[in-house]
Amino acid sequence: MTTLAVLVFILVYIGMALGRVPGLQLERTGVALLGLIVLLASGDLTLEEAGRAVDMPTIALLFALMILSAQFEQSGFYGLVASRVTHVARNPSVLLALLITVTGILSAILTNDVIAFALTPLICAGLRTQRLDPRPYLVALAGAANAGSTGATLNSVRSSSCVQRRRRSGGAGASGGCGRTTGSVEVMAPLSARPLSRLYAATVRLL
Repeated sequence: MTTLAVLVFILVYIGMALGRVPGLQLERTGVALLGLIVLLASGDLTLEEAGRAVDMPTIALLFALMILSAQFEQSGFYGLVASRVTHVARNPSVLLALLITVTGILSAILTNDVIAFALTPLICAGLRTQRLDPRPYLVALAGAANAGSTGATLNSVRSSSCVQRRRRSGGAGASGGCGRTTGSVEVMAPLSARPLSRLYAATVRLL
């Protein structure tokens, strides 16, 4: 890996974290494409190498999950979930536990970023009606979305690509840094329950 490739990686990573490039009308997609163009123009990466790096089954799967998540949002499913969560539990501690559990389950099935973005304004609206400080619940929501996503192998780029790699290799062993994260949903579910319980223990003190 050349110095230019490392520099491009760092700049693209920063741009992805910021969500845009200051002074330019570029969002995350544009930042990634700009980095690719630089590597192709410099000769550090060929079109053939770039094509081989794209795992189309993984891209197709994640695209389908994003469409499914968007349809849930448009249908009002997330609004119904948020309303039930904020109005069923009257005790703040119970409400926090219910929010973490529901968010974790949804994030294990669908894409966690969509869950976080869709539920945040709805949860805030429900909490305002109960005159509760939304900050502890939002911290719990963000943490549960990330922790819950470890409970399945199909809702992140890394996990999905690992599954595809194992299938192509006949499922023998871990490869390419996939490690044990390529296990089945049954194996991963206990692993995701542990950080969810720790998250509750940490955020309930903020109430």
